[in-house]
Amino acid sequence: MALLGCGSSGGGAGDGGAGGTGPAPNYDESAPPVPAMVTPEAGGTVRSAAGLLEVEFRANTVAQPMELRVVRLTGADVPADAFLGIAHRIEPVLPYYNSVAEATWTIPGVLVAAAFGAPATASRAPLPAARLISSNGGKANEALPVSLYQVLEGGGIKLRSGVNAPPAVLYLSKSYSVAEVKGVSPAPNRPGGADFTIKPAPGSDMVWVSGTIGSSSTNNWEGAGGTVESDGNQGLKGRFGGTCDFPSYPARLGFEVQGKVTIGGRTVDYHPTLSTTVTCQQ
Repeated sequence: MALLGCGSSGGGAGDGGAGGTGPAPNYDESAPPVPAMVTPEAGGTVRSAAGLLEVEFRANTVAQPMELRVVRLTGADVPADAFLGIAHRIEPVLPYYNSVAEATWTIPGVLVAAAFGAPATASRAPLPAARLISSNGGKANEALPVSLYQVLEGGGIKLRSGVNAPPAVLYLSKSYSVAEVKGVSPAPNRPGGADFTIKPAPGSDMVWVSGTIGSSSTNNWEGAGGTVESDGNQGLKGRFGGTCDFPSYPARLGFEVQGKVTIGGRTVDYHPTLSTTVTCQQ
């Protein structure tokens, strides 16, 4: 399915976005990034020029007040496996961080569609790998844990990762999985819910090791927990089950899969939030 887009030189992309109306949005990040002040006492937040990447620094992450900026990389600085050439660096590149920073990618639906041919939806969405190339002699290309993944209105995605070292390059890679969710409408006095699968895309180095159902957010639904197991082919399958509280009304189900995945030999947590709507029969 889908994920991000844009040319390797930061050019615009677009087909009009959701609904195909209006001018094509411009996500050109060739403009000089706006620096933001980050202090030991309060931390701070810096964003790339078009807001594709935001990095939040907690208090005590930096040793002294300084202006930081998120720079869009171009040319040879962009890893070959970066989705449609989107990669960033936080400058100036510091020797170390005293605390973990949080990197949040917000990728609009038009860029998701540009990379995979269709925007993300509640029933089918991409789960990309977040990667860091360290600036201080660490691993050349390190997979990052994902603490938040959401499908946004209009087919975009939001993904958040912890960053524990100053990156020379920070990006989402072409290694990804596809999550598919199918609503099972409960019959009277019979359970239903959301059946889902998470499968690595062809050529991806993601292997799903395990998973459980974590937090949930439901409407008109009496949850009955969930099951997650291996699908026998490097992916997961499961169900978030339950029954309707009130018949003849739709039930909206949202649930987090607390997954553990191996990416390039490194095991990390990956927590996507999936959702669907089922019809409560009379």
